Amino acid sequence: MNEIIYNKEGYHHEGEFYWDIVYSTKHGQYYTKRVQKFINKFLNSDIKNVLDIGCGTGRFAIPICEARNVVGLDLDRFPLLIMQKRDSDVNPIEGYATILPFKDESFDFVLSIGTIKYVEHFDHFLDECR
Repeated sequence: MNEIIYNKEGYHHEGEFYWDIVYSTKHGQYYTKRVQKFINKFLNSDIKNVLDIGCGTGRFAIPICEARNVVGLDLDRFPLLIMQKRDSDVNPIEGYATILPFKDESFDFVLSIGTIKYVEHFDHFLDECR
């Protein structure tokens, strides 16, 4: 059995990001579609600038970047590199969710799917998102 390891480049196996492997399953694809439908309920034409915190390889950021400026923030450089290779228009930024490198009110919409469980200081995270 092939081993999935974690090192400084994140969870990966032979150049694949762990979460891409997980979400390539039938259950993962179903989950992704449901979350995308949920996100789309909140997106309207007034939303021009979007921040995806914990974007990974752009699973949710890439589909919404059409006609929007989308910034994908992740602590791990490896998935950001994968996102760039996918020719996305998402602007990748490596950084912390609790110390966002942006001016206040830079975004109309902040998205963070599945990231909160990894954030040590929940209150700082929410303060940064406001």
